[in-house]
Amino acid sequence: MLDHLAAIVPSSVTLEEAAAIPTAAVTGFQALVRPNKGGLCKGDTAFLHGASDGVGSYTVQFAKAMGLRVAASCSAKNIDYVRSLGADLVLDYASGSLAKAVRQWESEGVDAVIDCLSGGTLPDALEALRPQGKLISIANLTQDGDISGDIKKTAQLGFTRIFAFVEYDRVGQELGEILALMDKRVVKTPPLISYPLEAGPQAMQRMKDGGIQGKIILKVG
Repeated sequence: MLDHLAAIVPSSVTLEEAAAIPTAAVTGFQALVRPNKGGLCKGDTAFLHGASDGVGSYTVQFAKAMGLRVAASCSAKNIDYVRSLGADLVLDYASGSLAKAVRQWESEGVDAVIDCLSGGTLPDALEALRPQGKLISIANLTQDGDISGDIKKTAQLGFTRIFAFVEYDRVGQELGEILALMDKRVVKTPPLISYPLEAGPQAMQRMKDGGIQGKIILKVG
């Protein structure tokens, strides 16, 4: 039985929308909720770096649905979009020190930084954290550097460094919770950029180019 890997899609969610959930939405959901990752609760604070792509778009909404206070970064052209997802503070990630801006918003630092871009685009991430805070990096197509070394170094500074991958032991339950939020319109599907299956290479290149608002999907048939 594979019940732990699947959930029933409600009629209010299209198959195209459902196709975007298992990777992007689950990654963000687990990063926030799972005790071995964010383990965040109502009233906590989080800074989401790269909040306009597929993972970021979902994660902002999940965070707000959980009752978190959320700061987020994105490109200048996507600021209004990320604000529409519910972020309390939206920063242009080309405007200077993001950690300093986050500290001006939350003077003691945030409980967690969730880096949806990774690959060294947030070099001062630890400066945005409160003591014992967590830096969660979403693994993607970029170079993540010396993972084991970074984890050890971060621990020596009094923080926790986590590289987040999708875990499958309870993913069916989590898919069900995500779909329930979407069915109730608490969370909406981010913009979907659709490519036919044969245009897969172009879709991959578009993803590597960055600056995407929402999620890329491939249509089969």
